Amino acid sequence: MAIYHLSVKPVQRSKGRSATAAAAYRAGIRIADERTGEIHDYRKKGGVNFSEILTPDGSPIDRAQLWNMAEASEKRKDGTTAREYEIALPAELDAESRKELALEFGRMILKRHGVAVDISIHAPTEQGDQRNHHAHVMATTRKFENGKLTVKSDFDLSDRDRKKKNLTGRKHELEAIREEWAELVNRALARANQRERVTHKSLKAQGFSRPPTIHLGPAATAMERREEPTERGERNREILSIAPTMNELDMLKKQQEGIEAARAIFENEKIKRMKKAAEENQEMEKNELEILGERAGERTRESRVTIRGEDNQTPTFDQRNHERDGAKTTGEIESQSGRNRLASGSDSVAGRYAPDEFGAVPSASNWGEGGKGNRSNLEGIRSEGSTNIPAEKRHERHGEISSEHSGIVGRTLSQREAGSVEGSSGRGGSDRPTLGSDQKSGGENQFIAKIIKLEKRILKLATEYKTIADLLAMARKDGGQRHHQHEEETTKQQATRRMRA
Repeated sequence: MAIYHLSVKPVQRSKGRSATAAAAYRAGIRIADERTGEIHDYRKKGGVNFSEILTPDGSPIDRAQLWNMAEASEKRKDGTTAREYEIALPAELDAESRKELALEFGRMILKRHGVAVDISIHAPTEQGDQRNHHAHVMATTRKFENGKLTVKSDFDLSDRDRKKKNLTGRKHELEAIREEWAELVNRALARANQRERVTHKSLKAQGFSRPPTIHLGPAATAMERREEPTERGERNREILSIAPTMNELDMLKKQQEGIEAARAIFENEKIKRMKKAAEENQEMEKNELEILGERAGERTRESRVTIRGEDNQTPTFDQRNHERDGAKTTGEIESQSGRNRLASGSDSVAGRYAPDEFGAVPSASNWGEGGKGNRSNLEGIRSEGSTNIPAEKRHERHGEISSEHSGIVGRTLSQREAGSVEGSSGRGGSDRPTLGSDQKSGGENQFIAKIIKLEKRILKLATEYKTIADLLAMARKDGGQRHHQHEEETTKQQATRRMRA
């Protein structure tokens, strides 16, 4: 299976290393160190499948020239002349794919840091693991510009200098390089239609509890090849022996965590759905309340329309006020009629001018042509004398005269509404009857004057209404029944007064 491996090592003089020696070994060539005069010859070394130098501007340069230039650019005795990246190439890829993958990594380092890189691909040794395809990528510590090495690259600056340039620390930069290398390997595996994938994360970051294996190094590796046991080798074998069991436990743990995560997601989704359903129910209830409110408003408006009498059938608020005034006026008319009868001593005249069932009083202007018989009846009643007529007959006569004059008042009001009667304002006219001197007693004059006054008041109230029909309708509604009761009481009171008189 594909494995992930990327390590970064500095080539430092303090450890007795040089860039020229490292480059000669990686590429399997001969290089003479111009600074020290040493010759590094590794031409007999085998296993180098590919080597190539990449520069930012694409210009060619000799390998010995490049690394002697790197050694000359560093003056410190503990200076770092190169940086080496060691990467594992997947055995699942063919030679051409591994070569292209190594070149992609070299171009990535060149682009990030602006340095020259020397790539060498090594094949597995005969005695070692045949899957151990790997590459050594050496990079200069200074930027390569116009065929020369200039200033230090950003990766080789100290963290303090990197902070001045608004860059993260070298640790974060190295982590970014490791992550990008994992992405390059996975893309190469995907192009080769391989299912294996690698990751740059540690075992702990991946959720595995088993310890990692220990790097053997050149000496321990050589001893292990000679079948000589080493401490590091024994440690790695123990780790590998328990690895399957620990991996299984880790997988079960991951499955349990996945189930718990799925359950948490389910519970959260359930809560969200419940909240959504509650919100929808609240919205539905709100809409229903709004609909009910609108219906109630419509009913209220319809009721107001009915109450206001917009259909010209129901009395309005003002009309009801006038009805109360009309009822009060009717009571005033009745009480005034009773006082007039007492003052005049004539029950017949009082009965003739008593209000009808609609609260209307006969007008004196009706004593015209149509009222001559009425006047003679009045004289006949007076000639009989109130004391000579029994109480029952006087009451019957009073009812007949009241009924007769109710019809006259109705006709007179209709004529006034149509404008056919002249001189109805009560100022006097040709239709006003003229009483004889024997009839103009003090009580009668006072009674007639009050009748005229009441007539003017009725006319004034009638003008406040739109039509006489409204006045009659209001009188029917609120004053009719009360007037009948009051009329019976008034009749009884009149009978009692006549008996006392």
